[in-house]
Amino acid sequence: MRRAKGRMLNQDISTSDKIASLPPKSLALFFLLIPHFNAHGKQHGGPGHIKDIICPKITWLTQRVIANCLQEISEKTNVKWFNTKGVWYLHALNWSEHQDLKEDRKGLDLMPDFNDAESSLGAVRDKSGISPAQKVKVKVKVEGQVEGEGEGTTSCSSGEAEQVVDPQVMTDFDKFWEAYPRKVGKLQAEKAWHKLKPPLSKVLFACQQAVESSQWRKNGGEFIPHPATWLNRGGWEDDYRGQKRPFDKLVEEAQRQKEEGRE
Repeated sequence: MRRAKGRMLNQDISTSDKIASLPPKSLALFFLLIPHFNAHGKQHGGPGHIKDIICPKITWLTQRVIANCLQEISEKTNVKWFNTKGVWYLHALNWSEHQDLKEDRKGLDLMPDFNDAESSLGAVRDKSGISPAQKVKVKVKVEGQVEGEGEGTTSCSSGEAEQVVDPQVMTDFDKFWEAYPRKVGKLQAEKAWHKLKPPLSKVLFACQQAVESSQWRKNGGEFIPHPATWLNRGGWEDDYRGQKRPFDKLVEEAQRQKEEGRE
């Protein structure tokens, strides 16, 4: 997937006050994100997904650090981090200004816009340092605890307790569900996941390839299989690299024209 060849940075970025205002870790993550944006300036934005796909070998970029960096990037630049229907995304609002791509060559836009977000990270952080939009409630089984008032739990007998957790505290299935474009049949998909126990890194990489394949983009994503179906047939073993995306073809055409001009 030759993303980097078509992701251009304008020299103006060197004198941008917004970019200069980013702390070192946020600045590093900002530049790491750029090659992974699709032709519409979007990508999945879950901290777990970003850790596994974008910076798996950078030890100091933990999921918690990534979440904090994404909030800073969203507050200070045109790259916005937002949540829609429980899934986190990144949207570079000025992407088209810096990428010379024809609309009819971009392919389908399967991800939501920042303007469609149900929640963004503009809310003021509370004392915990986490904004309200970053909190989610989950039911977990615990020993010696039941639900208490507020955000904590109180000691008692075994049972179910409702706890508030950070969005980056995710299971492998959560990371898969966040990356998979068709959000249907979650319970069936989760059962298939726990039964098969597929390798997360291979699954996420395959999802990233499949989402941009011509087959999955056809007719607005009509042929994207249900997640449980995809898992049960071992979809992460499929090779989508042979299916060229519209953007890949655009890059190849530009390179061909450039070479012809030299002759």
